[in-house]
Amino acid sequence: MLAWADLEIKPVTLPLEASRPGLRPFVLEDQLRAANARVATARAALANSRDQLAAAEADKSSVTASGADVAGSYSLRDNFAGARPADWETTAGHWEYKNGKLLQENPAEIRSVYRTKANHPTDFRASLRFTITGGEPWRSVGLSFDSAEGREVLVYLSAHAGGPKLQVAYQQAGNYSYPPGAALGRPIKVGEPYELTVSVRGPLVNVAINGAHALAYRLPVDRAPGAVSLVTFAAQAEFTSIELAPLPPGEKLVAGDSPLYKGETPVAQAKAAVALAEKVLATALAQPEALQARAVADRARHRQTPAEDAKALAIKAAHAERHEALAKAEEELARIELQADAKAQDAEANRKKHEAATVALAAARKAFDTESEEYTPLRGAVKAAESPTDKDAPNVLTFPTTSTGRRTALANWLTDRKNPLTARVAVNHIWTRHFGKPLVTTVFDFGRKGAQPTHSELLDWLAVDFMENGWSMKRLHRMIVLSDAYRRSSSSLGANSATLAADPENRFYWRMNPVRMEAQVVRDSLFHLAGELSDQVGGPPVPQTDPMSPRRSLYFVHSHNDHNKFLSTFDDASVQDCYRRGESVVPVQALALWNSRLAQTMAAKITNRLNTRLGDATDAKFAAEAFRMLLGTTPTVAERSACEQALTDLKSLLEKRGASHPGDRAREILVQSLLNHNDFITIR
Repeated sequence: MLAWADLEIKPVTLPLEASRPGLRPFVLEDQLRAANARVATARAALANSRDQLAAAEADKSSVTASGADVAGSYSLRDNFAGARPADWETTAGHWEYKNGKLLQENPAEIRSVYRTKANHPTDFRASLRFTITGGEPWRSVGLSFDSAEGREVLVYLSAHAGGPKLQVAYQQAGNYSYPPGAALGRPIKVGEPYELTVSVRGPLVNVAINGAHALAYRLPVDRAPGAVSLVTFAAQAEFTSIELAPLPPGEKLVAGDSPLYKGETPVAQAKAAVALAEKVLATALAQPEALQARAVADRARHRQTPAEDAKALAIKAAHAERHEALAKAEEELARIELQADAKAQDAEANRKKHEAATVALAAARKAFDTESEEYTPLRGAVKAAESPTDKDAPNVLTFPTTSTGRRTALANWLTDRKNPLTARVAVNHIWTRHFGKPLVTTVFDFGRKGAQPTHSELLDWLAVDFMENGWSMKRLHRMIVLSDAYRRSSSSLGANSATLAADPENRFYWRMNPVRMEAQVVRDSLFHLAGELSDQVGGPPVPQTDPMSPRRSLYFVHSHNDHNKFLSTFDDASVQDCYRRGESVVPVQALALWNSRLAQTMAAKITNRLNTRLGDATDAKFAAEAFRMLLGTTPTVAERSACEQALTDLKSLLEKRGASHPGDRAREILVQSLLNHNDFITIR
């Protein structure tokens, strides 16, 4: 029956952009966008390096002009032989002087603090000698600086049995942060003396333990004047001495998240940073020029009739590409010559690295001085890895210029007017998604073993119309949703008793079928009502670890192992077939719309959005508008009364519990209740 004609398989000549995808306009646009972003980043880095150089030179001048002032600035030296009330104050804990030491003997899980009365210099070095003598479980001892109300930077050693460590932490607006990058696991023993040395310049903190550098960290928060404090937490400790003084202006610190530069002084290091930043900018500037030249040469070379100036353009493209390579080689050599490594390296390895970079630069310079037509065409596609050994998949520059034609032959056969099966299957699927049930119940089988259509003439008419109008799904969707059948009420209230008796299952569509929203529609509706749904089209998939992403649910990773839990609750699509989704009604769905972080967050945002739009509205007006917005219908008198009474009761209950903003919270709860209404997740 299906063999009405032999398949005509003929080779197909492909468009030039198919065999050379690098010629497609978006390829150049995307690569230029990335290259221009690198230029902007390099310009900003150079400007920052120049600012740091100016600051270093200003600091040098200031130190030279007022060296006496620096020497006379605040410093502290205390061996804790006795109390010095003019220098120290106790803010928490049990501190006492005994046997020539300062002891903190309260092991409770509280912060014990002994603070200087004077503020320390902005850039300083402090060395604290102490021994952890007891406590449980944390046994944390150290010092803090920039200490003031609600903020400080804390550097401490912890002898916690589950993970002893050195940690830099900071407090901002009363909240503590313990960055993983500011921690160093290492043995810390009870009863063993330690010398903790903290050197600070601006946001950069260096920590040494017993004279050996241990950690460098750059603070992500702004610093402010404050005091130095001795701090313990769930620990007993004895302190032997502390020394604090301004950090010498020429002192070199180990960088935390930025590279070190060679130079004996801060000014010399800043000049090296500027020199390297200039090389980086030169490389970045060469990239857009090379990209554009290569794109122009590609288009000229691959026209049906090559352009007369194709050779000249190829030479220009090769020259621009080699100029970029030369700039990159100069940058790499400058990086080796000007940038130091925070960790000591083998001198011989560094020498070989320098020699290799010098040879590469000489080769790049020679190539730049040689005229050539050879350049690298723009890459429009990358070959996918085929095995675990393909760590760096090779770039593919070209594809075949012709295709076998087998897929074209198959497509022509599938869409031939003598083969209505394709159109009938497509129409059946689309009908199912609008009406909740298909015209052919066996959506996976239109053969003799499948079910007969409930409305065969309708199915045939829609299939023919679909084919005659260019297989336009948009037109088919529009025709269905504008039909009288689709726009009928789903309620059977008031229906003729004879109709109910003759067709209780609505086989003849005398009313609309209530259809539960698909999982993606439920989630997207929440974000849309909150004004949070992103309209971004395309892009990478959203991982299931990011459930609060504002992207449309269509973009979530969906596989056998990885799937969004909220979507799964509402019968997400199967990963094994695409015929027809199931519809379940289970308690966990109501829980998801009530207890989930997503539902609660969106309910709060919907409430705020309504409050902003309505202004100083009464509860009655808010309830009516929330009902209309969420459920798509005007509430009846009884429904409006129930909502208003709920708001009154909720506010009263929340006020008794001492809740803040009980009126706003009551409105949030009402919104969440409406989101749990059956009419919210049902299309009627």
